[in-house]
Amino acid sequence: MIDINLKNSLYVQDIIEKQKAVFSSIGKVNKTYKITLLDDAIQHVSVARKIPLALKNRVKQKLDEMVAENIIIPVKEPTDWGHPIVIAPKSNGDIRVCMDPRQLNVYIKREIFQILTIDSLFSELSGASYFSLIEASQAFFTNTFR
Repeated sequence: MIDINLKNSLYVQDIIEKQKAVFSSIGKVNKTYKITLLDDAIQHVSVARKIPLALKNRVKQKLDEMVAENIIIPVKEPTDWGHPIVIAPKSNGDIRVCMDPRQLNVYIKREIFQILTIDSLFSELSGASYFSLIEASQAFFTNTFR
């Protein structure tokens, strides 16, 4: 008798092998997203946060990687909005570069989006046979914001 965990592991490896294009790179949303601001929005450029000297080279390398992968685009001209980056350690020893847009968030005109209740979510899953768990380590990358 095959161990159920081994059988599931082999099945998952088979899916990953067949869908290599999906699992081989960082996923990106290839469309422009327009952030609508309130009429009384006051433009703000935040002061950059200090990056510890011990992390400067790793942060520069990570930013260069993100530029090479078209995750971020360098801004070389004056801008009306600017947000500091925050460096967070990852469990594998790598670093995560995050943006702190709190000044912008105050002025965003919120879209109306009905969040499902747990009961309605479970009713939609009724009869499903396959479920997946995705480690969304780079989940918030998009190509363009306007």
